[in-house]
Amino acid sequence: MAIFGKEALAESLVGLLDGAAQRGDGVIRQWSLRPERRKDWSYPEISQASYRLGSFLSQHDIQPNDRVIIWGPNSPE
Repeated sequence: MAIFGKEALAESLVGLLDGAAQRGDGVIRQWSLRPERRKDWSYPEISQASYRLGSFLSQHDIQPNDRVIIWGPNSPE
């Protein structure tokens, strides 16, 4: 895997997720002390979740380079 600078990584994160989703690269295991919160995420699931978040932000007039804070309890989700 190539090493990217901070700017290149930010510009290519969607591309990296999409590429992993298309290749069917394994799963990411979400671990929690509480068994009911453990989950395996496939790369296609992660890719789709990132698109849903981007769509949500876009629908609320959040533009590229806007600053956003996401506030919630400390959790793997």
